[in-house]
Amino acid sequence: MIEKILAYILECCNNNEFAQTTVANMSENLKIGRSQVSVVLNKLVKENKLVRIESKPFCFISVEYLKEKSIPFKNSVYASLDDLLSNQEKKDFEKLVGMNHSLAQTVKQCKATISYPPNGLPMLLYGPTGTGKSLIAKLTYEWAKNQGVISKDGQFVQVNCSEYANNPELLTANLFGHVKGAFTGAEKDNEGLIALANNGVLFLDEVHELKAECQEKLFLFMDQGIYHRVGDNEKWHKSNVRIMFATTENPDKVLLKTLMRRIPMTITIPSLEQRGTQERIELLHNIFSQEEKRLDCQIKMSSKVYNALLQSKMPGNIGQLKSSVQSCCINSLFDKVNDELVIHLDSLPKDLLQQVYANQKMILDNDEYIYVDDLREYYNDTKEILQLNDSLLACYRKYKEEHTSLSDFMSKDTFNKTGYRHH
Repeated sequence: MIEKILAYILECCNNNEFAQTTVANMSENLKIGRSQVSVVLNKLVKENKLVRIESKPFCFISVEYLKEKSIPFKNSVYASLDDLLSNQEKKDFEKLVGMNHSLAQTVKQCKATISYPPNGLPMLLYGPTGTGKSLIAKLTYEWAKNQGVISKDGQFVQVNCSEYANNPELLTANLFGHVKGAFTGAEKDNEGLIALANNGVLFLDEVHELKAECQEKLFLFMDQGIYHRVGDNEKWHKSNVRIMFATTENPDKVLLKTLMRRIPMTITIPSLEQRGTQERIELLHNIFSQEEKRLDCQIKMSSKVYNALLQSKMPGNIGQLKSSVQSCCINSLFDKVNDELVIHLDSLPKDLLQQVYANQKMILDNDEYIYVDDLREYYNDTKEILQLNDSLLACYRKYKEEHTSLSDFMSKDTFNKTGYRHH
């Protein structure tokens, strides 16, 4: 069957009939069940014998054909045939799940702030832990480089201020640099991270850990673009650096008002719960795909595992979701059979399992499994349904606060405005 499918796809490619290589067309023309075709295609993509094109519906290109035509390719998956033929890869914000949906305004604000004439403006990313603030900062830097907003040789310098919470003097010395003999252990001059980030981006994560003295030095530098190195109060230094901050704490409560006045843009990053079902599925797919590459195998999970990962509350947001997926893979690692990793309910982290099935004495898994590759179709093909589902859930949460019972809520005219009535 594998050879039959490969030969069919190669023939279609040679005839420039790429649209004929969809699952539906192959199933009909080869008289093979769609589920069987789908499994084989996913396997062949993993084995680098096929390239998948994600324009709807998915179609597949023979790697043999690409090599014969000397068409360069680096990935096994492309958004469109044009992307494959032009060998374009995702760059900067294209890598960000939700860039055109829940994070559209975030992306717009980041682009505008870092490119604001003449040298950009400081920005603060504010949101719960694990929401992707560091990633957004890095992608903003990449976008600025790709657009020529900052120099090609400008670096992205990241500092986690929480690592210096008990030694603020060391952070000050590392940021602004120091001269020889400035303190015990300062055996030579050090230019500092602000100088290292010249013509690039300095990203200060967990900025609420900065002591007041360091914040004061920062807003002086942000005002005038000049600073002293520690141990030298005479010589001034300059650096053309764009500064980005991130915090999980309310900035108005943890940062000096004088510093906040010099940060014109505060960008709030939504929690995972606020991102919606469609994006959560896409995040699940991306995280599992990374583990497939790392483990060099195909992963499938029971539908109950999928629902648990999709519906559970994650206080740690995307970071916790990634950790939960990795825990599943670790717990299932030695159950791998024929390069296929199967994730059952007992592979879930215990806290997640208890959260979902707290009131059940016996938890039985099922025989319905979902392959990681299939998740693409879930978040691509069910977009409108998922958006409706999110709207209904939001409506429910709002009125749940105002009414004592679900039946009371379901009977209200306001709910009926969604177009669905309780019968």
